[in-house]
Amino acid sequence: KISIAGMWEAFFTNSVSADVDATGTTLTIASQSPDNDNYYVAGTGTISGSTMTITYTVTDPNGATDDCTMGCTQQ
Repeated sequence: KISIAGMWEAFFTNSVSADVDATGTTLTIASQSPDNDNYYVAGTGTISGSTMTITYTVTDPNGATDDCTMGCTQQ
């Protein structure tokens, strides 16, 4: 399990939790509201070396969605 900070251009104050598979190459973000404010995030991603790419959807309290892609590099 990993924690991801700064998702959705740092809209979420709290980190988002993701599960990493046994091979360490795929991650899954189960639907969650990290700030308990009815904004939900869910998605999947890949890990390759020091690079992580995440495709996720944010759903607001009215049901509107925003599909996003986030790239990260381990420092």
